[in-house]
Amino acid sequence: MKTIRFKRRLFGLLELNDRGDLIPLFSKKLKKLPREGEKEVILKKFEEILMDDFGFSKSQSRIFSKNVYGVEKHRHKIKSKTLKEKFKNVKGSRPVQGGSPGLGKGKS
Repeated sequence: MKTIRFKRRLFGLLELNDRGDLIPLFSKKLKKLPREGEKEVILKKFEEILMDDFGFSKSQSRIFSKNVYGVEKHRHKIKSKTLKEKFKNVKGSRPVQGGSPGLGKGKS
């Protein structure tokens, strides 16, 4: 897994919780993460950063890192439109103007 995907999820979680002001602080600290690696390696390093730099306990850092991976479902629910919103401008099932040109009345 790439670190950029993890950062995107983390920043989405912060924006979802109205804590977008913390994004610059986290982006400075996340430079310590490896660019690529296993999910567990990235999470372990992130938890260490939370404990060392932000004063989280071990259980708090685990809960926070799990919330980072669960944020995609919530963001999708917020961004996606319902069917009613998608088709609110559809008036009927017939096309507004159909047929090909040149086949009108009196052409034979």
